[in-house]
Amino acid sequence: PPRGAADFTAQVIVLNHPGQISNGYTPVLDCHTAHIACKFA
Repeated sequence: PPRGAADFTAQVIVLNHPGQISNGYTPVLDCHTAHIACKFA
């Protein structure tokens, strides 16, 4: 089974977002059947 991670680094491409994104933004990421809130720093 996969192991949990306290943090990770990712390159993100936002295609369509109505507002402004800055530090502290917390979107919900979907990966297969998991739905995880991840805070941008």
